[in-house]
Amino acid sequence: MHGNQRTTILQFINQKQFLSQDKEGALLKELTTKESEQIINGSGEFRNRVYTPLKTLYTFIRQVLSADNTCKKAVSGIVAEYSEEEKKPLSINTGAYVKARKRLCGEVIHELTRSVGLAVSTGIPANWKPYGRDLKVFDGTTIILPDTPANHEVYPKHSNQKSSVGFPMIRLIVVMSLITGCVINYAYGACKGKGTGEISLLRCILDCINNHDIVVADRYFCNFFLFHDLQKKQVDILVPGHTQRRYDFRRGKRLGKKDHITLWKKPKRPDWMSKEAYEQYPDAIQIREFKIRSVVYVTTFLDAKIYPKDDLHELYKRRWGVELHLNSIKTIMKMDRLVCKTPDMIEKEIGVHLLAYNIIRKLMAEACAKHQAVPWNISFKASLQLLNEFIPYITVASSIKKRKRLVSDLLQQIVKNKVGNRPGRVEPRAVRKTTSSFPALKNTRKDEQQRLLKLRKARMDKNEAA
Repeated sequence: MHGNQRTTILQFINQKQFLSQDKEGALLKELTTKESEQIINGSGEFRNRVYTPLKTLYTFIRQVLSADNTCKKAVSGIVAEYSEEEKKPLSINTGAYVKARKRLCGEVIHELTRSVGLAVSTGIPANWKPYGRDLKVFDGTTIILPDTPANHEVYPKHSNQKSSVGFPMIRLIVVMSLITGCVINYAYGACKGKGTGEISLLRCILDCINNHDIVVADRYFCNFFLFHDLQKKQVDILVPGHTQRRYDFRRGKRLGKKDHITLWKKPKRPDWMSKEAYEQYPDAIQIREFKIRSVVYVTTFLDAKIYPKDDLHELYKRRWGVELHLNSIKTIMKMDRLVCKTPDMIEKEIGVHLLAYNIIRKLMAEACAKHQAVPWNISFKASLQLLNEFIPYITVASSIKKRKRLVSDLLQQIVKNKVGNRPGRVEPRAVRKTTSSFPALKNTRKDEQQRLLKLRKARMDKNEAA
């Protein structure tokens, strides 16, 4: 083994021991498991450096959790830490940290995110599960990227944007647990082009839906082929019916008022599907349709005695949780606008955001299991605020006993921040006041700069003539 690599691994072991001293649910203890060793193995050659892969990832997570998520703020924290430990002073320059982030492996960050999400879902109490089964949801969203040539090439602008304005956009689809709120898996792609739709991206990660799970989604996923793929895994799905489909409750097997089982015939082969794959689907599948409060729902829950339509209607209301979770990630954690300049770093920035989100959700689940609460009633923003305030004191705790007490107090405070129960809340999708007094930029920045320079030159020429 190379001497510099041996030194780096020793640094990793020391940091791992430091982070894992608390056995009661340590902060970021997920980074000290076997998966963290993959970061070293997958991050290329090593030199004797301050920013080891584990330290870099830990700092990256702290960066996305901070209100000031700049690299300068992240490096300032490392400099302060080394000064407190009376080590050799570090440079405040961000170059070393930025290069260290580039050396992180995006695939490993993705796997860490998945492992944390799965670990939380497999350890939840049975009384949290509806019908004793895990409840999952999938949904998509878009994220704005920095306006760089590299991002434009891989993630072009949306088709409704002019060539001179707008930003590159990326489409993200997530599979979440509606019980814990954790991200089980995710996929992303461009916002236009073949194979970039939400269902196409979902098929890349559909294996994270396990047998006997329950899935809810919006009406976009009311799809014959998706329903059959989930039925093969004994997964039940519940979605609102698509508005373009005609629902005739006079046909099929009647289960009750506006409630029946009918046959869906196989539609025409879509362009993206091969003939061989298309022929493997049956000519028809059994689907239950029911109508309640002017909304038609489509589901594979065929037994009306075990699954009454009123109960399924109440179950579907929990789908709104994914909108709140995505809002937490995009608004509270500021992932609605990413800052990295290249597609490779965009991949890592998305992964670290979701990894940090899962870690907070894991702490919330641990707190709820310990103090007889449920995660979907706990405020994510308040948990993040508590975590950011407790981190410095947990990090510099003088003993293991004190660190355990701080973590225990953190979990106890998390469950006290409950969200309000506001059924039927309606809010307009508009803002009362804009965040800036400046008008929107309608042209490219370069064109506007040239226009301002011409105006300034014209004023100067006019003054000289006068």
